Amino acid sequence: MRYALDQRTGEYTAIDSFRFFPPDDIQPKAFVYYEGLVNGWSEYDAKWYEARPSAAQSLRAVIDGAASNSAGTTDGPPGTLVAGVAGLVIGVLGTLMVNSRRAGHRPTAKAAA
Repeated sequence: MRYALDQRTGEYTAIDSFRFFPPDDIQPKAFVYYEGLVNGWSEYDAKWYEARPSAAQSLRAVIDGAASNSAGTTDGPPGTLVAGVAGLVIGVLGTLMVNSRRAGHRPTAKAAA
């Protein structure tokens, strides 16, 4: 799920969602399944995209960092980790999706997020 700061409320709200499928022994390429916008739609919804290797590495690092921090605390106020992850994912998502895949194509790797 990707979030953005609502300027009116000061809270993070969901704007869209995607699933990241990192490379593994079975599937050597990383893929993104873009589920779509929350409360809307776009021509990118419900499609598979091949992830650029450098962007996939960055997102994997974010996921691994979030997982390691989930049991601990952050140095900032509640939501700091979410805000940091949301900011990085917003930047990474645009560079992740490079090639649209057929709607029926499904990679064999398990989703990481």
